[in-house]
Amino acid sequence: MRVLTAAEARAFDRWAIDELGVPALVLMENAALALAEAIASGHGDARRVAIFCGPGNNGGDGLALARQLITRGYEVGLFLANFGRPLSDDCARQLAICRAMNLAVFELGSDWRESAASAATADLVVDALFGTGLERPLRAPYAALVEWLNELPLPRLAVDIPSGLDASRAQPIGPAIRADATVTFGAPKIAHLLLPAAEWVGELSVADLGVPFEASPAAAGDL
Repeated sequence: MRVLTAAEARAFDRWAIDELGVPALVLMENAALALAEAIASGHGDARRVAIFCGPGNNGGDGLALARQLITRGYEVGLFLANFGRPLSDDCARQLAICRAMNLAVFELGSDWRESAASAATADLVVDALFGTGLERPLRAPYAALVEWLNELPLPRLAVDIPSGLDASRAQPIGPAIRADATVTFGAPKIAHLLLPAAEWVGELSVADLGVPFEASPAAAGDL
């Protein structure tokens, strides 16, 4: 089993997009489908899901997941936690689709505790704030948001990696989501498997993105 660094995970994505020609939005949709299936199988009693989305492609995965859950009959609360930061292109496209579908999106600002309060009534929290691209400790207001989410008496599912962990390190670098379960893609990363960071991951599952990881340079360690 290959275990990837954050740089290798990014290189795998670039290989799928640039060499295979799979559009980034298709990878995002496949990630959302895998997440929806993980929620259905691992959290079968959950009907109300609060999804916290950051400004990057991890947030885009969360926005795409919202659509998948809505079509399956879930009640979804969408919380966009970009705090004024520009969205990645693909995240912005997913947000535009959600708005075209008239999905309510709570944009978190300086009064984020008030805006996010309804998440406490959910059955499940999905952490789609930051993914494997994070290399620095979370700062305000994200650090406070993560601590607040950790205090909710609800199960937490992390998209790709709990927000706040550096995928390439076994040691947590700062405040991070304490997930009950994590769904990653392609292959596990260092932080998923090595202690003490692995204590934040919960039950780990590895989903595919409709791309044969075993055929990629990453599987052979060539990236």
